[in-house]
Amino acid sequence: MRTIRSFAKTRTRLSANHKKIINQENDFLFSEKTKSAFEKILQVSENKALEIGFGEGDSLFEMAVNNPDTHFFGIEVYETGVARTCLKIEESGIKNLKIYLGDAVDLMLDKDIETKFDLLLFLFPDPWHKRKHNKRRLLSSSNLKKFRGYLSKKGFIFFRTDCQEYADSVKKICNDQKVEFQELEKSPLVNRLTHTKYQRKGIRAGRSISTFLFK
Repeated sequence: MRTIRSFAKTRTRLSANHKKIINQENDFLFSEKTKSAFEKILQVSENKALEIGFGEGDSLFEMAVNNPDTHFFGIEVYETGVARTCLKIEESGIKNLKIYLGDAVDLMLDKDIETKFDLLLFLFPDPWHKRKHNKRRLLSSSNLKKFRGYLSKKGFIFFRTDCQEYADSVKKICNDQKVEFQELEKSPLVNRLTHTKYQRKGIRAGRSISTFLFK
């Protein structure tokens, strides 16, 4: 039985440059056709961080640039954000960032990958506001348990949202599963992260930002 989708993909129009970077052969972009190669890289890499649903990729790319000794990975279903990030990788020449164009549900939740991460990032995942759609959230009770299984001994999950109800839901899940967590919005670590598109939207709308760090 397949896990419920955590996204609703809309049709996007790619520029010529975006189409070119997605379709050309390179060593930093993977997809369904090259899933096994991506899984192998995940298995052999050490000191690694993964952002699931990286959007336009600004914060992910900046983290990779500023931390060259860490292997960064990103999973995203939206081709425009993937193409934008891949262009940055190509132009900068950085070697510590790999991208997977596809669904984390298929890659990590519907199956098991023999790998461990030191950091899993969820920055403003879709909150699925309607109650009947809450089951689609990436950080549901069952998904959180599965994602925690991908953490190394020193690893942790970093979650940020501007949806208070989603934040409260994750708090309850953590309490139910006896997971220790910290609320870190004033932490220096958090302040160094580039604001995402959705964080900027949330700030403009006057919504409070909730940030959690947990194992």
